[in-house]
Amino acid sequence: MPEKQVMLKSIELPSLVASEPAPRIPSRVYASRIQRALERMKDRGLTHLLVYGDREHSASIAYFVNVDPRFEEALLVLSADAVPTMLLGNECLSFADRAPVEVQTILFQSFSLMGQPRAGCTDPVAALHDAGLTGVSKPGLVGWKYYSGEGRACFDLPHYLVEAVAQICGRDSLACATDILLNPRDGLRNFNEPEQIAYFEWIATKASESVKNVVFHLTPGETEYEAMKRATFDGEPLSCHPMLTTGREEILGLSSPTDKRIERGDRFSCAIGLQGGLSCRAGFVAESEEDLAKNQRGYLEKVCFPYFSAIGLWYESIQCGAAAGQIYDRVEQELGAHGLGIALNPGHLLHLDEWTHTPFTKGSDDTLQSGMAIQCDNIPTVPRPYHGSNVEDGIAVADLALRQRIARDYPEAWGRIQTRREILTRQLGIRLSEDVLPFSNIPAVLPPFILRSHTVLAIG
Repeated sequence: MPEKQVMLKSIELPSLVASEPAPRIPSRVYASRIQRALERMKDRGLTHLLVYGDREHSASIAYFVNVDPRFEEALLVLSADAVPTMLLGNECLSFADRAPVEVQTILFQSFSLMGQPRAGCTDPVAALHDAGLTGVSKPGLVGWKYYSGEGRACFDLPHYLVEAVAQICGRDSLACATDILLNPRDGLRNFNEPEQIAYFEWIATKASESVKNVVFHLTPGETEYEAMKRATFDGEPLSCHPMLTTGREEILGLSSPTDKRIERGDRFSCAIGLQGGLSCRAGFVAESEEDLAKNQRGYLEKVCFPYFSAIGLWYESIQCGAAAGQIYDRVEQELGAHGLGIALNPGHLLHLDEWTHTPFTKGSDDTLQSGMAIQCDNIPTVPRPYHGSNVEDGIAVADLALRQRIARDYPEAWGRIQTRREILTRQLGIRLSEDVLPFSNIPAVLPPFILRSHTVLAIG
């Protein structure tokens, strides 16, 4: 691909509002997910899947039964010969009534908060027996991460639960099955139905609009708290804590806002993540390089222009069948030619949780496949004293059949997607495969100087 020139360009963004009700995932989709998991379980020679969840790691249970553990832990037990069973604490028990598929519940009060009633079952062995585990069961444990690629087999469920399963079934029968849901090649949660993609688009519209409202109206002299008040989501569950941080010296992008007053010349980073969508922007609280310290002059040429060139290369490389390892190499080469690097990975897979896994690793032979939801999350390493730039948004990769279903069943979402494609191609100069469905209202829209928010990076 010939070298392209990155420049500053003034643009106007259309108003895109998710005014329709949130797309709902029908019960048949949840039933299909359970059936597919049972088939994978059988292929592994397993009799049960034990899916653990808590407030931070609720997405796998929600994927199957639309129950989002609040305050407490939860355990979902799937088997081929029984109705799905949920072990729940005092405050989560009633949530099972909202499950879109039939489930049976067991009140397991060890999951309840400390000091709450414990008159019911607190013995994990007894609860797991009631859920169907026996001495001949071969359970697969599903947690948040798996570690086989690191040369060790581990379980990230609470120790007392793992010990209880081992007491019933024998330690040698335990298997880590988290990869059935999360591996980047065929993990079930990394392939999304049209209904799920429509929801991700709907929620990302809100998350990106929140970041847009903060960035495009930032005012020196206001506090970080005051700036964050312009985030306009409606109380949907978060995938991570809200982030906004500023300062003259090095800043930590994961920080929450404080009462610090924002000053001209500050470094800036802001991110809002709702379950299913996140947007992030980083730059300088400035109108031009004149507002920067003298040793930070050249920020555009040394950081922003090569970074955005790599972002454009990333977007233009995305399509069904693309080799993720080759995309990694292209981004690394583009950044490396200008003394920059890849801090983590140039993108990752997303779901209700902000990061499930990533195929974008050095030497990866994984390919991008239809139905994957992907976050453009390319954080560059930059030389001091410069500040890193960041333009982070979500997309989906969809083949013709999937695109046709989304266009037919979700016309408002499809209209927003097409408008965003126009922004990327016509205003920002990024060529896109038809497979790319942008979720964000500010798709790759990156103002390096936040106080001139309508002046953004583009490819000429």
